[in-house]
Amino acid sequence: MKKELTISEEEYKDLILHYERQIFNLRQLLELAKSFSSVLEYTTLVESLLYICLTQMHVVSAGIFRLEKGGSMSMVFSLENNFVGFDLKPNKAYQFYFDDPILQCLYKDCRPFRIEELIRRVKVSEGLDLMKSLGVSVVVPVAYQRKIGGLLVLGERLDETEDAFSVEDLQQLSDISILAGICINNTDLINQASTDTLTGLKQRHFFYSLLELKLSHPAETDEFIAVMMIDIDFFKRFNDVYGHACGDFVLQRIAYLIKAGIREGDLAARYGGEEFVVMLTNVDEENVHKIAERIRDMVEKDDIVYDGLHMQCTISIGYTVLNLNAIKTSRYSASPAALVDKADKAMYESKRNGRNRVTGSLFRRETGKKLETT
Repeated sequence: MKKELTISEEEYKDLILHYERQIFNLRQLLELAKSFSSVLEYTTLVESLLYICLTQMHVVSAGIFRLEKGGSMSMVFSLENNFVGFDLKPNKAYQFYFDDPILQCLYKDCRPFRIEELIRRVKVSEGLDLMKSLGVSVVVPVAYQRKIGGLLVLGERLDETEDAFSVEDLQQLSDISILAGICINNTDLINQASTDTLTGLKQRHFFYSLLELKLSHPAETDEFIAVMMIDIDFFKRFNDVYGHACGDFVLQRIAYLIKAGIREGDLAARYGGEEFVVMLTNVDEENVHKIAERIRDMVEKDDIVYDGLHMQCTISIGYTVLNLNAIKTSRYSASPAALVDKADKAMYESKRNGRNRVTGSLFRRETGKKLETT
């Protein structure tokens, strides 16, 4: 004869509450998966992940230490701008090396840890000391195929009287980190596919895709968009005189200076050979010219040292600026090819006028195959 299982009314309510929480968490994970799968840009993905953790875990701060190359080319976990709510001190590097003991612990047991448990397991750790100084409560490895590419860290609870992180909370964080690991890996693959391996700048096809998007769906706050074409003067001599390895080094150096000379939010790409292209948004002609002159001046003054040899280099720049209000009001349209062509013609005007100079103008309109400009 089977014995009937009986539970009290209080136990029954607790059981119902437990399953309701599980259903809620599963629904949240489903929505999270939908959200993550629609995001292919790393910064947006991380921002979404952090705010989800803030709301679901009721914490005041969250961040991700991401694995990347440090100044000495060694692998480090760096917080950089991937955080919300943490009070970081200026001029302090919030990073630690890949071989830190905390990583050895997480690789042995790849799961979320309360900070107290890590302190008991890891006696000496620069990474752990850094996290304690930030007030981290939980550390969650973000891994893909058993490779840890980041550490999700959560701060204190919003309500200090709220219970510590439960087993269910840690399981939810583990599920979130699995989804995040897959999506971050996907964004890395897309980034690799759209990045020029030599210079680290974006590739030409990515530039055209983003420019097309900016022209077809201009932001309300953007009044102007500019395209800048840059060509290295007498580049062939570097290859002919010093060899192609030297030419590659010069390309890398110029790419670095271009990226250093533009603003955050602008896009620099390698167009092909020794040519580069830049897209600038929310900028008028005067400021475009200033940015172009800044880049030209940086290159001219730069002392390029290759294999003990000191070399000088100059560039020629052409640009065009489009008033986006004309597109928003449907007065006329403009294609990416037309803007690049106009900037390219301005760049060759700089070449004809002696090189090492900047030439630019406003883009007027595109009518059929005829390009009207000033």
